[in-house]
Amino acid sequence: MRFENVPTENIRPNPRQPREGFPREDIKELADSIRKLGLIQPIIVHEHRGGYQIIAGERRWRAAQLAGLRDVPAIVKENHRDDADILLESLVENLHRRDLESRERENAILELWTSKKWKTQEALAGMVSKSAAWITENIKAAELRAEAKVSKKVSTRAIADTAGLERKERTRILRKVESGELEPAKVRMVAEMVKQASKPVKEEILKEKGGLSPSMADKVMQLPDQRAQQQVLDEIKRYAYTEKQLEARVEEIRVAKRKGMPTPPPETAETPAEAGEYLLEEMRQVTERIVGIPATRFQGLSAKQIQLVRDMIQDIEAQLAEWRSIIGSS
Repeated sequence: MRFENVPTENIRPNPRQPREGFPREDIKELADSIRKLGLIQPIIVHEHRGGYQIIAGERRWRAAQLAGLRDVPAIVKENHRDDADILLESLVENLHRRDLESRERENAILELWTSKKWKTQEALAGMVSKSAAWITENIKAAELRAEAKVSKKVSTRAIADTAGLERKERTRILRKVESGELEPAKVRMVAEMVKQASKPVKEEILKEKGGLSPSMADKVMQLPDQRAQQQVLDEIKRYAYTEKQLEARVEEIRVAKRKGMPTPPPETAETPAEAGEYLLEEMRQVTERIVGIPATRFQGLSAKQIQLVRDMIQDIEAQLAEWRSIIGSS
């Protein structure tokens, strides 16, 4: 390794450079600084095909050219290096400078791993002074990003936080992050909700544009069964509940369930008929629980027990008819 001033025209960029682009404004700003102060930090190159190829410092080299420098200070590494070594050094330099976007870093790690130069992810992790878990996280993020075409706007951390979900579910969450509808810091919480949510609540959480917010989804999931959750989801759409109204409504239904009472109509119900629908629904639920009993459950019942069940059903039907009459005349 030696230090020398190298003509800019003899230097070539590294095709395996982890960075995917160099914003024009950044290069122009650095070029202005170089004109005034010179290139303070040397670039790192290695001898390549009669000239030099950049290992680290391409942004500085581009800015130096724009600033009109004919040569630049460089650390020249003379020993033979393969593509994986060059990529590794470039990656490490950019990691230290925190210059890489998530996608650029992931792709570099994936390329290093697929080069098969390191037998274990622990060995590769040691080369970049990171943990094996960090290497795995970047590799898996790169693979999902490519498969699902996840935007570079989405961070590696956000992708990792969706682990454990089906790919379609992960993609839908990440689309919400990409659009700005979901904060990256809330991705893990939303992913855990999706794992535990009933089908209707899950669908509302994953829906783009106007879906259920994480805090409102959490309140709906406090209801004891899917039927009650679906009912409240419908009410949210109908009455546009605020979070405070939703919290009160959920607690009202939970109390009624604990006491074995019918679900009370919401305070926002517009008409007596609309309010009566909630009690009708409760009666239908009771009927379904009785009529829906499998026939095999009635085997072995005495004639007296069978007649008792029939009487109960008739009583329920009479109550339903009475409610229909009340609602019809209101």
